[in-house]
Amino acid sequence: MGTLFLVATPIGNLEDITLRALRILGEASCIAAEDTRQTRKLLERYQIRVPLISYHEHNKRARLGDVLGRLARGDVARFHDVLGPTVPLSSGRQMKQLASVTECSTPEPWLPDKRTRH
Repeated sequence: MGTLFLVATPIGNLEDITLRALRILGEASCIAAEDTRQTRKLLERYQIRVPLISYHEHNKRARLGDVLGRLARGDVARFHDVLGPTVPLSSGRQMKQLASVTECSTPEPWLPDKRTRH
């Protein structure tokens, strides 16, 4: 069973992403993104070549099986537009649902963006 990593989209500028976030995205077996068009821009800029699938509020029920299958085979990075210093309620519910169904670990509730210090 893989690990589900939550990665925040850089706010305003692609250069605001952390090195840690880039490492997680590059090492994941799959990236489940809320907005694949925006995520693709970032991945191309940093030459990250990892399978990208859409996973958002409107398709989560249809895609859950795909994400779970990928998670069973390796780590999945959940790239989310509204993650930041805290996980919003709707996002937190989605992550709890994934974690409870898969019994996966989520060691990092978020990857810090430029507004947080760790």
